[in-house]
Amino acid sequence: MPNVVLKTPKKCSEAELNMFEKLVKDGGEVSLRGLRHRIVNALYLAWIEEKGDDMIGVAAIKKPSPDYRSSVFKKAGSSEVANQYEFELGWVFIIPTCRGYRLSMPLIQSLLTSFSIQPIFATTRENNEAMKAILTKFGFQKSGESYMSTNGEHKLILFVREGK
Repeated sequence: MPNVVLKTPKKCSEAELNMFEKLVKDGGEVSLRGLRHRIVNALYLAWIEEKGDDMIGVAAIKKPSPDYRSSVFKKAGSSEVANQYEFELGWVFIIPTCRGYRLSMPLIQSLLTSFSIQPIFATTRENNEAMKAILTKFGFQKSGESYMSTNGEHKLILFVREGK
C-alpha cells in the first residue's frame, strides 16, 4: 500500500515544496512561470512517499485564477459556467519508473475525499486514456470539446465534477 501524504502547502517543509515542484516540472505539462506561487497557493498537495522521504508521485487541488478558469472553459466551448468551478484537480504525475501500478488512484482519492463538497474541474491530454478513465471513475464528466494546449503540441480535454 503506498504511503500517501496530504497537506496544505503551509504545513509543508521547504524540502517537501521543493520536491513537489521538481516532480510537477518533470511532468512537463505546465507553464513554469509562477509555478512556485501556484503551488504554495494550492488548497491541498498530495504525494506518494517511498523509502522514507522520496516522492514518486504528486497531485493537488489548485485554486486557479478566474482568468485561467475562464480561458479553459472558453477554449473547450463548455456550456458550464467557469466561475462555478473555483478549484482544479491537477499536477497529477507519477515518475516513469513507477507507472503502471495505479498509483494515481490513491493520490486522487485522498484529495477528493478531503474535498467533496465543491464543484471541481480537471484537464488532461486528449490521448491520455488512463487519466480520462480515472477522472470518469471519480465522477468527472467531459465538458465541451478538445482544444490545443498552450504548453505543447497536443490537445486537452476539460472534465468537470459537480459538488456533492
